[in-house]
Amino acid sequence: MNNNELFLQYFNQIQATMAQQLKLDDSTSFKTLIDFGRSRDDKLITRYFDELDLYRELRNILVHENVPLKNEIATASTETVNRMKQIAHNLTHPATVDSLFNAPVTTYQLTDSLSNLLQQVGKKNYTQFPIFDQQKLVGIITENSLTNFLADCLQHGTVDLQNFTVGDILSMEPDQNNYEIIGINKLVFDVREELQQKISEGNSAFVLLVAKITHDPTPKDLVGVITPFDFPIMGTE
Repeated sequence: MNNNELFLQYFNQIQATMAQQLKLDDSTSFKTLIDFGRSRDDKLITRYFDELDLYRELRNILVHENVPLKNEIATASTETVNRMKQIAHNLTHPATVDSLFNAPVTTYQLTDSLSNLLQQVGKKNYTQFPIFDQQKLVGIITENSLTNFLADCLQHGTVDLQNFTVGDILSMEPDQNNYEIIGINKLVFDVREELQQKISEGNSAFVLLVAKITHDPTPKDLVGVITPFDFPIMGTE
């Protein structure tokens, strides 16, 4: 198939997908679909609205025989076809966070020794630490809290870290609510938006915990830890 044929194929795929997801009739016009999707705050349709509206105009030129000089002014470029292919894929198979974050998370108990946590920091370069009291999530310890604690220790002389527990550090964490639990089926697009918002607010310590269940997750339920520094690996839409 040539580029115009491929363009129309992806255009029709996008139209069918939007109609299905919005629960509208298959015969609903493309313009009505994108307008309705945006009015319903569909995140992906809203994200692609301007592009889709532009491609709608190109499609109309391609399919209408009475457009003067149609072949000269209306040819879908390879770049346009590839973009339509990407949008069609993203609308049909939107990526969820479990496609990027799906592995056991190292967690700590309030009663764990601080020295044990610090050893893991050195081995695995962790910067965020989910803390549990038995099976109940009670907070997150950040790298900043550890740095502030160690700096304070240096100011007061040598301190035996064995005398301190993870709970002691958690009590020094300035923001106990600087995290959110999200489900494994949350869209990567939504996570990117949230991280982008946190970055714009200057909040680089914010944490998203990915869990199999979002209500009272246990240590075994956690499958990912996402911070604003993970933004680059989430790709682009």
